[in-house]
Amino acid sequence: MSYINKPVNSGKIWYSPLNVYWHLQKLQQKVAPEYIEKRREYQIVREARIGAVTALAMFELTGKPAYIQLYKPDPPDVLVLQPSNKIKGQMDISLLEITTYVGQPKDTLLEQLKRTKCPPNFHKYSERYVIVVNVGIGLEAQFEPIRKYLNENKTPFPVWTLQQISNYPDTLAELVIINPETKRIKVNVGEAVHIYEEAGLPDVLHIRQTANPDNVRSEPAGKFYKAPWETIGK
Repeated sequence: MSYINKPVNSGKIWYSPLNVYWHLQKLQQKVAPEYIEKRREYQIVREARIGAVTALAMFELTGKPAYIQLYKPDPPDVLVLQPSNKIKGQMDISLLEITTYVGQPKDTLLEQLKRTKCPPNFHKYSERYVIVVNVGIGLEAQFEPIRKYLNENKTPFPVWTLQQISNYPDTLAELVIINPETKRIKVNVGEAVHIYEEAGLPDVLHIRQTANPDNVRSEPAGKFYKAPWETIGK
């Protein structure tokens, strides 16, 4: 048994899901959406969007605001920052490893996970990770066999799937937590972003020491213009 447990040195700049979508909309004014969806050079943009929706789901799940940061070289692909449930004033970081199940796959999702992220009797990632599978629109996965396999394999990390359900009038997504017990969460991106705005949550966080709230400062929307994919490692 072995797994990836390398040190992860986060940068100082953390983005709200609202900020990620603002930058994505700006990019779509310059680049055709189909290019962003398919071209390799925009993979990191797609990862930022998946990270933002996952952060919104984590906000829905815990009631605590979540912020993201892209990370390279992977793994992980995305870091998610949230206030700690255990220690007041501390900020906890989750590590997201993103993979995809799209197009016309020959394998079932279970077969793909066995071959790539969750091989039998071998744990590639530590319990600090969350594997997030971006499932293509219209594809179906059988979650019970996956849950059973992951639990029997004593997988130390959770595996989640994220799938867009609708894009009009609002972007709706479903997040499925597969293991140890299966749970489904519907995410209305527009509503969740509105909650961020109404609550007056910071748009961008600058953090020097994540364990010390006195070293956290925020900038309101509009003052920080660089996109998440432009500040990796900063």
